[in-house]
Amino acid sequence: MAKRIWSHSEGPYGYRVRLFQTPGFSAENIQVEIRDARRPGEWRYRTLSLRHQDRERAIRFAKVMVRWWRRTGKPPRIVWRKQIRGPQPKGWMIAAA
Repeated sequence: MAKRIWSHSEGPYGYRVRLFQTPGFSAENIQVEIRDARRPGEWRYRTLSLRHQDRERAIRFAKVMVRWWRRTGKPPRIVWRKQIRGPQPKGWMIAAA
């Protein structure tokens, strides 16, 4: 397993969104890891590159994801097949700006 440059977890247990950077992987862009919404009975995770390296912006994004998840009770569908993104929570563009 490669060493991480940076890692941050947001949200309480059961609603965790993890952010991390790995040296030499995906141009060192920040990755987000969240429970897979397509498998509600399993504890499987999906990882998606945010395609930027701005840590503060990534933390704001994670806070919005956690807030949306806790309100709806379902993990956000952030990744689909062939990197097509699913619906994003309301207000995520404001937090990422």
